[in-house]
Amino acid sequence: EHKTPQAAEKANDLSCFVCDSMDAGERCSNLNTSGVSFIQKCRDDRRTCMVKRYSYSTSTENSSYPSKHLWSLQRNCINKCEPGCIVIGERTKLYACTACCEKSLCNTMNDAAS
Repeated sequence: EHKTPQAAEKANDLSCFVCDSMDAGERCSNLNTSGVSFIQKCRDDRRTCMVKRYSYSTSTENSSYPSKHLWSLQRNCINKCEPGCIVIGERTKLYACTACCEKSLCNTMNDAAS
């Protein structure tokens, strides 16, 4: 395992919420009820907390602002995070949005840069 000198000298004391709504359901997307059970200490070079939100919207001819529906939400510790959204589709749009933060337990947001 290779570590840069900066990574080797700085201890990793970051903790993030780690969960997947596909497994934990509403408890992962709505942390105010049971967030404590998802707290995990980050290891090695994972120094960023992340929220990734997958959602979709379907537009019809008479709806100019279709609402987004949450499909899946993930929270994790990662080593490289690129915030932003990828949008695929025309009438049915799929959104993969990522939000990043670098303070302990900061990945509480649900909208993930949407």
